[in-house]
Amino acid sequence: MRILGFAGGFGHDASAALLVDGRVAALVEEERLRRRKYARGESAELAALACARMANIDLADIDIVATAWDSSRDPSNGRMRLADEQLRTSSLLGALRTNAKWYAFDHHQCHAVAAYFCARMQTPAIVLVMDGRGETCSTSAHMVSGSHIETLATSSLVASIGTFYGAATEYCGFGYGGQGKTMGLAPYGQPTFEFAEFRSSGFGVTVDWARSMIRSDDLTSSHRRVYEAWKARFRQVFGPAREFQPRLDARSLNMEPNSGFDQRHADAAASAQSTVERLVGQLVGNLSESYPGVPIVVAGGVALNCAANGRLRTMYGDVSLHFLPIPHDAGTSMGAALMAARAQNQDLVLDFQPYLGTGWTDAEITAILATLGLSYSEPADLPEAVAQLIMDGRVVAWFQGRAEVGPRALGHRSILANAYDVDTKLRLNTGLKYRESWRPFGPSVLQSDMKDLFGVSHSPFMIEAFELEPSYRGSLAAVCHVDGTSRPHSVEQGVTSERYVGLLESIRQTTGTGVVLNTSFNVGAEPIVYSPVDAIRTFYASAVDALAIGPFILRKSSSR
Repeated sequence: MRILGFAGGFGHDASAALLVDGRVAALVEEERLRRRKYARGESAELAALACARMANIDLADIDIVATAWDSSRDPSNGRMRLADEQLRTSSLLGALRTNAKWYAFDHHQCHAVAAYFCARMQTPAIVLVMDGRGETCSTSAHMVSGSHIETLATSSLVASIGTFYGAATEYCGFGYGGQGKTMGLAPYGQPTFEFAEFRSSGFGVTVDWARSMIRSDDLTSSHRRVYEAWKARFRQVFGPAREFQPRLDARSLNMEPNSGFDQRHADAAASAQSTVERLVGQLVGNLSESYPGVPIVVAGGVALNCAANGRLRTMYGDVSLHFLPIPHDAGTSMGAALMAARAQNQDLVLDFQPYLGTGWTDAEITAILATLGLSYSEPADLPEAVAQLIMDGRVVAWFQGRAEVGPRALGHRSILANAYDVDTKLRLNTGLKYRESWRPFGPSVLQSDMKDLFGVSHSPFMIEAFELEPSYRGSLAAVCHVDGTSRPHSVEQGVTSERYVGLLESIRQTTGTGVVLNTSFNVGAEPIVYSPVDAIRTFYASAVDALAIGPFILRKSSSR
């Protein structure tokens, strides 16, 4: 049975996932193909075609189409209705309308089932979903097993943790999708305000003053009113919102370090972060007390907050906690496909790994390089050659294997640099990524070195922040944030590509630890590169010194 799942019903993070005979064969985010971050307003047409090509099937071979939203549950939501219409009228997806049966599933349940599958759970588990919104709720808790899902509790759209943090992000001047910047700014401030009106209640959350804003016949407008009210609340507490007007150095055109920040903006970010950590911590605590010994999986867009995830790990070290590489809406396409499979009583293959995008063979890469007339070398030992470039101070783009899913680079579409060079952070932020100089970077770390550096042994998805051991904070300043934390990606033999493992082992021979600065292979506001052509274009349009693509290395004549 072939099942195609779609995400994107709320106007962002469209994706498609293909399930073939119970196994997830592919997942592609539309933004990677459209080259527009978040693919706002787009349906996952190109992603669906890419999934079918990877499985070597036609769209006419699809048996079931499943969407990770159900527009009938909130008729006031025009975005969901538009998403339905886009899929059903797409000229590219016409073959799906011939044979496939179509199903719509609850958005939060799609989050929950995708999370359960990603965690490779064999026993029942609780999945806590927190995001901006679903059809009728914004936070929910579910008991999930291999064949059953029971929703334990839901919180209304007006008590949305994701909406609260989004309002804080807009207040700080970062705009749509800038929540990671708010998280990065928070350690520079103090949590001077508690937002006590936002509190947990059992397995859900409430906002005292927002209850009067709920209109059951117009949930979408209710949600929007609360978003505007939170922005007004931040202005009331901290003063006027920051308008993002970056200051550039006239000679280099690099962004200057502060770019218009006042301390109150950092305090607002710190207060928002503290509030999220308090709420999420209380929810997990309440669930773990009520269901002792039951694993808890954290999902939804809020679960992209690495600092909150790391805080949970510290608070509840005796709880079996699980975090995912794609907890946000882009992962719900997989959840919808899995929901459809479960409805058909199909057995599922629980072998999730995050490398579900397209890959290119060495022969295909060779042909592309030849077509473009590019010169390259083919070292006998690619990992050793790249490690040497990095230790010599070069910045190397890395394109290997199938693309990873989610917003974190996990060693297949990465930009790599020397984690021991204190100047690396400033150089990458202002001269390559074109972002604020205070923004942090994370490292890839051999799993055998994780315990020494972070006190934990496993963090495969770069989705949790941990304190870096104090003895390493000076030497690894390029990957250590101002609060002494970092967001590591643990690299394990047999999971990440052999070349990436070999690269870290080569660095370890030089430095004593297998650590490299790892950031996503993109610049500015672009999504992570997807294809060899994306990689080559970005390489030549940026300050990257070398590109390791397949077994080959491309260099610029002007590279140091």
